[in-house]
Amino acid sequence: MSKIKIVPFEQAAEAIYDAVGASSGDVIEIVTPQFHRTSKMTKPSSAPTPFETVRQLDYNALRSLGCQDWNDPDADGNVLLLFPGEWYEMIPDGFEIVDISGNVEEFFLNETDNDIRFGCLAYGILVKKPIIN
Repeated sequence: MSKIKIVPFEQAAEAIYDAVGASSGDVIEIVTPQFHRTSKMTKPSSAPTPFETVRQLDYNALRSLGCQDWNDPDADGNVLLLFPGEWYEMIPDGFEIVDISGNVEEFFLNETDNDIRFGCLAYGILVKKPIIN
């Protein structure tokens, strides 16, 4: 049975070097898994052009392009729709996005995170979700 070792954050780098047997000056790269869309998820289409027109599309249109719900509707009926990972290089610099923590920021190619989970980036736009009776 393996032991769990708790290490203070400030000592984490040193502990990782020790754990993998690395020497000072060695570069350690930590790669997290990239998850793909499940077979039940909509395959992405190309992003609309110009990209800014995504703000004019409704929930159903964005879902049909491959955007995915992140959360349940808020009190106003809005949900965060995450952009397909394939859209990363199509998003224009300065485009306002909302991340999965609810932070609003501007997108910048090669600066904004491009990590993909279940086929989507960790940000997108808020849209009104239609009420299903």
